[in-house]
Amino acid sequence: MKENGVIRINNILNMGEPLVSIACITYNQGSYIKDAIEGFLKQKTTFPVEIIIYDDASGDRTATIIRNYANEYPELIIPIYQKENQRSKGINPIVELVFPKCHGKYIAICEGDDYWTDPLKLQKQVDFLEGNPDYGMVHTDFDQLTVENNRVVKSIIKSQDPKKEWQEGKDFVKWHVGGYSKIITCTVCFRKSVFDSFVDYNEFHNPLFNKFGDHQLFCTIGGNSYVKYFDESTCIKRVLKESASHSENYLKKVDFSISISNAFEYYGKKFHVPEQYYKGYNKRFSKNLIKTAIIKHDYTLLTTGLNFKDIKFNYVQKMFFFLMFFLYKLKFIQNILVFFRIRSKQVI
Repeated sequence: MKENGVIRINNILNMGEPLVSIACITYNQGSYIKDAIEGFLKQKTTFPVEIIIYDDASGDRTATIIRNYANEYPELIIPIYQKENQRSKGINPIVELVFPKCHGKYIAICEGDDYWTDPLKLQKQVDFLEGNPDYGMVHTDFDQLTVENNRVVKSIIKSQDPKKEWQEGKDFVKWHVGGYSKIITCTVCFRKSVFDSFVDYNEFHNPLFNKFGDHQLFCTIGGNSYVKYFDESTCIKRVLKESASHSENYLKKVDFSISISNAFEYYGKKFHVPEQYYKGYNKRFSKNLIKTAIIKHDYTLLTTGLNFKDIKFNYVQKMFFFLMFFLYKLKFIQNILVFFRIRSKQVI
């Protein structure tokens, strides 16, 4: 367990500045942060790295675990401890407090509840970026672990069989704002110079889509450079009952999703993406809102879905949605609606 960490400490001592900065933010993830750190330590690289771990004033044992590792690997791990939660103050910790402290040419991200499983993840990503200066970011496939039932689904992107062109290339933002790319943060390694050159920090505080900064980051890099996708899983993405981007509460899910939709429209316009991509995403999302409203019998949500982003539904469609809203609890109506793909479960 410690052998790879020792090797990497020697790399840093002998080779000077790190080529890669691993950026990890965590909050109340004492049950998971050890897996994240061990995933960093087992990386096998020919270059030096640094690990910056930011704790946003956790109330559990997260900070203690980080401190123990930092004491054991002082040349490798740079801890940042907050006494007050900064996200609650409207600050985006990883962008505003961690990235500026990164010394590496490249930054790889992994939040404290996820972890890397491929010991060559960084080496393969950095080798590609070093040999392809037009590319600003690399991401990969991933496995997904649902904590509640301990269920693992392998190679999520591959299992959905999307077109590879949706995951990479010069048109990455077009596919991303259309909802076709499947990129997630813990798989990403990006060129810091691209981010520093083009970042607009105001976008991370835009109230329309500041729930989390993943999409701002992806579009900032993807809109100003090429993106590469590796069709192999390198990490585990944990799905928790409650997290910054996931909730069991359907209204919170709707709130998250509206924030994403707003971000897609904003960046679609910023990078001159044909409007059918982000408008197409909005239309699909509005239908999901309507489905969720029918299932949850939430009239406010129904009207939100019908009027979302000025999506146009004709009179017959509107009457159909209203009729289903009032009759959905009848079993025979549910059976009739198979073609509409409404099920007696949460859609959003």
